[in-house]
Amino acid sequence: MTNLSTAVNTTLRSDHHQCPMLYVPVGRMCIAFFSPAKVSWAEARQFCLSIYGDLISFTNTESYGMVLNYMKEALLTSSYWLGGRYDMDTNSWAWVHDDSPMPLGSPYWTMKYSATCVPRGPPHTDPFSSPADPLPGAPCYHYLQAPSQRKLGWCSAMTYENFYYISDEECEATHSPLCLLNPQD
Repeated sequence: MTNLSTAVNTTLRSDHHQCPMLYVPVGRMCIAFFSPAKVSWAEARQFCLSIYGDLISFTNTESYGMVLNYMKEALLTSSYWLGGRYDMDTNSWAWVHDDSPMPLGSPYWTMKYSATCVPRGPPHTDPFSSPADPLPGAPCYHYLQAPSQRKLGWCSAMTYENFYYISDEECEATHSPLCLLNPQD
């Protein structure tokens, strides 16, 4: 880890318009797609912190779209952990770097198949509440928009299986870290 820290520290002190070793420029961001590693969410976050970043979070659709386009053009096939998880204290999905709420629904989150027939409720836009119950006689669907899990131990990921839309995954599952360089100004 000493050689890794030295390499990252050295390149961090260089030209601020370039990304340090392990990071690639995506728009105005420096991102590390560390595909060789397959680790739990907590281990992925620790790795990102060790290279002066954190698991990526998205503040707008533009940055999310840039990352999606990069992944498509680079022909990546790994699944990656993001910096979001379900927080039992607030009963909501939040970004861990600042505890801000994660956006729910489209265009970020994937659709997941459900073997059971699930009546669809009205749109869910409040990250601090549970989805509303469906109205009586609501049509039945076999697909639900993630996140579908509302319990401790669920984290967010961009998975190849779900075309890199955000999905809720068990935090102990193994995916690659997707790190965003923290500004060092």
